[in-house]
Amino acid sequence: MSSILHLPEFRISSAISKLTMPWKDMAHFHVNVLRALERNDLTEAATLQNKLCLSFYQIFPHHTSWSLPVLYVLIRDLRSLSIRADAVLENGKKASHLEEAARTINRAFSACVTDRSSQTNVSRKWGTYFVVNMLFRTYFKLNSTNLCSTILRSLQSADLPNLSQFPISHQVTFKYYTGILAFYIPAQLMRGILPHPRLFTKYPAIGNIYQEFVHAVRSGNVKRFDDAFQIHEAELIRRGTWLTIELVRLLVLRTLFRNVWLIHAKASRIHMSVFQRALELASGDQPVDSAQVECFLAIMVDKNFIKGYLSHERQMVVLSNKDPFPSMKSAMIVTEYPSFVFVTNDDTPTQNLCFQDAAMALVSAIE
Repeated sequence: MSSILHLPEFRISSAISKLTMPWKDMAHFHVNVLRALERNDLTEAATLQNKLCLSFYQIFPHHTSWSLPVLYVLIRDLRSLSIRADAVLENGKKASHLEEAARTINRAFSACVTDRSSQTNVSRKWGTYFVVNMLFRTYFKLNSTNLCSTILRSLQSADLPNLSQFPISHQVTFKYYTGILAFYIPAQLMRGILPHPRLFTKYPAIGNIYQEFVHAVRSGNVKRFDDAFQIHEAELIRRGTWLTIELVRLLVLRTLFRNVWLIHAKASRIHMSVFQRALELASGDQPVDSAQVECFLAIMVDKNFIKGYLSHERQMVVLSNKDPFPSMKSAMIVTEYPSFVFVTNDDTPTQNLCFQDAAMALVSAIE
């Protein structure tokens, strides 16, 4: 940067004047971007970089894949400068540079994906996934992930080479961002973070799959969860989220057990048969084995969904006087075997005293 700016002004102007349009404008914008950066004027630098990209777009559709490295540098710098420009805006001013950059980068996507060149090896289509990845990064930064679905639909309808033929760096980044989109809600559910109902209103396709599971977690309705799981099982398998959602059933049980505690006036001691009957009712009057209920309670204690301990001999759940049902966000569901916490006759907590049948019941519930 310094080597260019330290040249005499007439030398720079003379060199630019020899170029044809729009190369002349592009060179002019580029030099002014460098000057703005030297002054630490990030707002001006971002604005000029956007104009530089738009100038490049005048010739980009008329060239082949040789121009892609130029495009990559331009849009990458545009995104970076726009983020920095928005970061230094004064309080009260709308951060709009990155939004404008997203619109500009989207034009690059259109120019790549719509290339009609008969020579595939020199087609601009080879830049499609680089630009898509840049758009995804930008949309995530703007918290506008809903716009990603539009890009994905365009990719599905586009006549592109197979993803496996693109550079491996483009493939990995694309799969990373699409993975985030596919697993975001299931991963949040596993953390006990429930999406707002407005999300499902805005994106009904997502709501059709996950809304019933969220309602079940909120209400502790085991039957509602199991019915939804059966209905959407094939789709969950296709999306690779079957096991994740199955584990969320533990959160439904946690809500149910908490409701039992609230109904019993937040008592510190509740007989296991009460939880058993509640589980039967929440399961549509299906019989539930007492050993299975005991194991469910044990895993609640082990995973910090319940603070307290179990008295196997007395078939009693002893709850902490302080916050016996911590926030769901404080515990993470995992697929490892839990260590069971039971107590002996003298109410002394001990580890791993679970009998075989109860262990098998738990395994069948979480695997």
